[in-house]
Amino acid sequence: MQEIVVALFAIGIGVLFNFYGYKAMRFLFPLWGLVAGYWAGARLVEAITGNGFFSTALSIAVGIAFGLVFAVLAYLFYAVAVLIFMGTLGYWIGAGLLIWVGLTPGIVTALAGIALGAVFVVAGLMADTPKYFLLFLTAFAGAALIVSGLLLMGNIVELPALKDGVVRVVGDQSWFWQVLWIGLGVIGFVAQINSSASEELQWMNEWEDA
Repeated sequence: MQEIVVALFAIGIGVLFNFYGYKAMRFLFPLWGLVAGYWAGARLVEAITGNGFFSTALSIAVGIAFGLVFAVLAYLFYAVAVLIFMGTLGYWIGAGLLIWVGLTPGIVTALAGIALGAVFVVAGLMADTPKYFLLFLTAFAGAALIVSGLLLMGNIVELPALKDGVVRVVGDQSWFWQVLWIGLGVIGFVAQINSSASEELQWMNEWEDA
């Protein structure tokens, strides 16, 4: 049951980010906070207790608590929202790519994830963050969530596979799933370009004024 709930949530959030991520960041970033907080909380419990990822009621409870806190903070503060979105996405990409090319998950992959996450955070906090950079990130982040959710729904992967991020999950699959991820990412990217042709970062000013 837990896998189904997480899968449906991942697919739903993924679709929103894939097609509407740029235009609706003010409201979607808190949802990403739920995803990131749920993952971070469970990951923390795993690191402290040594139990499997999402394998205990404690990890689930802490994940939910972290998710709610992250969501509220992301809704209230633009800088926190950027930190959560860019930081987690950068970590997943950095660590996931190294694991995908053959490195064993550990300190090196974690440091790579943290480093890329820091770069993404700095880029996101810049006042003149390129629009197409954000379009690209939201489209492909959403696509990765969609594919990961489908993999969970089909029992192709289990929840513990998500502990190193959705990029690693997609990278570990066959070419079909990787092509699906890229295809969804491109479709979402193009769709967002067309729908946000006249949009600027108005949500940033609204966020900071709220």
